[in-house]
Amino acid sequence: MVRNSGKLSEKYVKSLAEGMLAYRIYLSKCGVQSALSEYTFYEPFIRMLIIKNNWNVKCEFPIENKSKSIGDKKRIDFVIFKLKNTEMKQKKIIIASFEIKVFLSNKNRINYNKIINDYNKLSNFKKNSKINDHDSWLLILHNNTKELFEKNIKKYDLESKNINIKCINKTYNIEIIRV
Repeated sequence: MVRNSGKLSEKYVKSLAEGMLAYRIYLSKCGVQSALSEYTFYEPFIRMLIIKNNWNVKCEFPIENKSKSIGDKKRIDFVIFKLKNTEMKQKKIIIASFEIKVFLSNKNRINYNKIINDYNKLSNFKKNSKINDHDSWLLILHNNTKELFEKNIKKYDLESKNINIKCINKTYNIEIIRV
């Protein structure tokens, strides 16, 4: 599940992505079709992360914003860490960081600029994080075709792994992009 180094394995991240798809199917079966956003998936995602591991999860983790722009502070959707006891204090060891994007509405075309912004945010967080090296992942839940997504994401020199499930006459996809 987790490599000895404390980093997440691709197999574990794939199981998290499959869990998100399963939750989406559950919502479909319950008749919940509209008003789904990334926040809909926060609670089940946290449950999947902490169920077998002694990890702490911080949602909406604030990060340093070097630009002097006014507005909402930059945040990472999920930062997973464990606490290590050292002399007289606890040290946070970051295991991974995640961003989730959801594009499920028929009208809601995939906004690739948002994906690139989140990719860059995770990449900069990894580079600027003074805590420790860790894995970062971008999970994108959508109902576009796999081929259309791959064609468009390649324009940005990014590669993704796709998982798709057909449910109630619709195919749901989740893309996994390692940062």
